This record gives sequence, C-alpha cells and structure tokens, in this order.
Amino acid sequence: MAELFRCAPAPQPATDAPAPLQQQDRGVVVDIHCHVLCQRAESMALEWGVSGESGTMRFASETSRQVAQAQRLAIRQQLTSVEARLADMDRMGVQIQVLSPAPNQYHYDAEPDVGRQLAAQVNETVAEMAQHRSRRFLGLGTVPLQHPGLAVEALRHAVKKLGLRGVEIGTHVAGQDLDTLGLDAFFAEAQSLGALVFLHPAGFSEGRRLGQYFLNNVIGNPLESTVAVSRLVFSGLFERMPALKMCVAHGGGYLAAYPGRMDHAWKVRHECRGCLQHPPSHSLKKLYFDTLVHSPQQLAQLLREYGHDRLLLGSDYPYDMGDPAARASIEALPQLDEAGRHAMLGGNALRLLELSKHEF
Repeated sequence: MAELFRCAPAPQPATDAPAPLQQQDRGVVVDIHCHVLCQRAESMALEWGVSGESGTMRFASETSRQVAQAQRLAIRQQLTSVEARLADMDRMGVQIQVLSPAPNQYHYDAEPDVGRQLAAQVNETVAEMAQHRSRRFLGLGTVPLQHPGLAVEALRHAVKKLGLRGVEIGTHVAGQDLDTLGLDAFFAEAQSLGALVFLHPAGFSEGRRLGQYFLNNVIGNPLESTVAVSRLVFSGLFERMPALKMCVAHGGGYLAAYPGRMDHAWKVRHECRGCLQHPPSHSLKKLYFDTLVHSPQQLAQLLREYGHDRLLLGSDYPYDMGDPAARASIEALPQLDEAGRHAMLGGNALRLLELSKHEF
C-alpha cells in the first residue's frame, strides 16, 4: 500500500459499483482530497505562455526539481486515467473521490480572460469525469481569483451548469493575500449556492529559506494554509458569512496546534479585535479540515480541537506527500466510536456536499 502513489499500476477493469465495505462498516467512504490533471488546459497554458509550474517549485532546489519531474511522469496515469484511478480507489477502500484540480492549474498568473478560459476548460474536464462515473466521483472546479468578478461567474457556472459541488482555491493570488483582494462577492456567492470552497496551498509564497530538503512543501504548505486562514479569520470573513462552507487541506496546517495564542491576541491587541466580535477560535470551529496530517497523534489533536463532525478523510491522491492508508488512519483512532468513525470516513463529506448515501 505504501507504494501506491509512487508508480502507475496497470489499469484493471472497473465498474460504477462502489468498492465493497468491510463487514463491520456501514457507511460510504469519501475522499475529499484527490487531484486530477486537465491535459487540454495544460496544452492551452503552454500555448499561451502561462506557467504550469506548481508554487512549491518556485524556490525548489535542483534536486527537488528533478524528483518532481520524475514523479510527474510516474503519476500521470493516475492524474488522467479514470480506470487507473478506480482501481486504486478499490484497493484503498474508497467508494467516492471528490475530484479537484492539480494546484498547478490554478493559473492565477494569467491575464483575466485567459484565466477564465483555462478555468472553464479545467472545470469541464472535472465535470466530464464526474458525470462519466457518477457513482464514484464528485467534482470541484477552479475559478480565476485574479479577477473577482470573473471568479463569481465561473463559480456560478461550475455549480449551476456543470453540476460541480464547489471549487478549490489557492491560499494567495500571485502573492496577494485573499483578504486583500475584494473577494467578498465570491465568498458570498459560494455561501448562497451552498458550494464547498476547498482551500489548498501550493507552497509558501515567501519560501526563499525553504528551497532545500523540499521544505517549501514539507513545512511550507501547512504554513501557507496557517497564514491564509489566520488572515481570513481576523478579517472577519467567517463572522460575516457564517454559512460559508470551507474545508482546509492538510489538516489546516498548524492551526490546531496553537489557537490559544490567536485568542489571546484578540483579547489584548486592538488591531486583532477590529473585525471580530468573537475570539478567533469561534471562527476556526466553523471550518472543516481533511485528515492528511501523517501522524496519529496530530490526527488525535485535530479530533480534540474540532470534533469528529468537522473532519473529512483526505488522501491527497495521487501525490507522494499523500496518505494511501487514509482510511486506516481514521479507523485506528481509539477515541472514535462507530458514529464518529462513519462521520469522518464519509458521512461529514456527504452532509457537507448535501448528498445522501442512498444516492450511491
């Protein structure tokens, strides 16, 4: 199982039938954190001179670049092939994947109209995959956040016309923080539509010290999420929009380890109180988090801090920094009763995406 994400296995015959559950399991297993690559958008970006490089590579060492290139080739089949993906899902005991774009396909550096066209192509690809295997896949799209007005239009089209369940967004836009970009209309539209916003980093935006040892991913990704969510919390976004559904990748970064310091700052610093009626932890507990933290102790901390009803299974399929045993990581938690285990394995995701397990 540990080798699952490192090479592309030969595709096996697959059907729309969900993978069998173990006898003791009664729920549906949903993986909220799974990436796909849109080859058409990849070609369009190359033709138009738009960067297709992941943000984690911006400050990467030459060694990390070489490893990344080898991995892109090794997992390309899983990123693009429905059959290879379904075979892996069956081995992992996952009934449903929630598909989201590879983070290098945000294309936030593109001119607005180019970004709109690239986002549309990515969204059509995700929607086609989800419709092709409607009992196994749900889809999240992308939007051109560099132009807030176009982002609203793209979100509305993705949800209402393409049937996607929401969108994945990055933690910054070409170095600009989300709370500075005038995105309230976008977040308000997501709230109105009941659409999920999946917040996923692509390396730390100020990663000059993180080039060696793959640190811009290893600690940069969780640090980037920590900064982005902290800014959104202190901006008052989640108090202004209490019904906004946001899930943060990689367990929300380092947020669960130190929320007390945020609350303390809110109590003693006037600049930390300006937009907030309640302590920051009040907003944090409105969020959802995936379970991709690579440690039973850290997963237990997430559970203590946020409760089982805010945690969703996430594997980061098919990347090497993912967890192919994400299901087992949840099932091994001794603190969980049966109801809590089923909630984290899939019940929370179905509720968040406004679905019934009987649809699958």
